Amino acid sequence: MPRSGAVPPGVGVALPAPYARFPGLDLALPASELRNKPVVTQNDLFELPVRLGG
Repeated sequence: MPRSGAVPPGVGVALPAPYARFPGLDLALPASELRNKPVVTQNDLFELPVRLGG
């Protein structure tokens, strides 16, 4: 889990704001269970379930 407002290693620059607003932000399921859309040029997910922490 990220440290207070810290973005975990490997996360792109588009995500600092959600991590700053929700310091306990975490995946709601194992990363191995995320399903990618079948698009060759992008790494899109069907869904990204998260826990906001608390």
